[in-house]
Amino acid sequence: LHYACLDERGVDTKVFRKLLELNPEAARTGNCERSFPLHLHCMVGAPSIFVVKELIKAHSHICAIQSEFRTKYEGRKQQVQIEDPEIEPRWCINILKE
Repeated sequence: LHYACLDERGVDTKVFRKLLELNPEAARTGNCERSFPLHLHCMVGAPSIFVVKELIKAHSHICAIQSEFRTKYEGRKQQVQIEDPEIEPRWCINILKE
């Protein structure tokens, strides 16, 4: 699932559904850099809104988890602190309604 989400053209919907069906925990599993499939899909420009919505449905708390992936902008990186754990997934629920 992680590699499929890195497809810059957007992973095929049928392939994505099958991968998620075979291993639903993959959406909740980070790699060695604490990057989840949603992080990886966004890194390549989030070519499929379907994939974004399905990953958020599978594990909405991913929206509040920061990847440890280092970029060329590392020196300019801003840390965002969420102070109220009740707020974490709320902002991303609107995308599911669209």
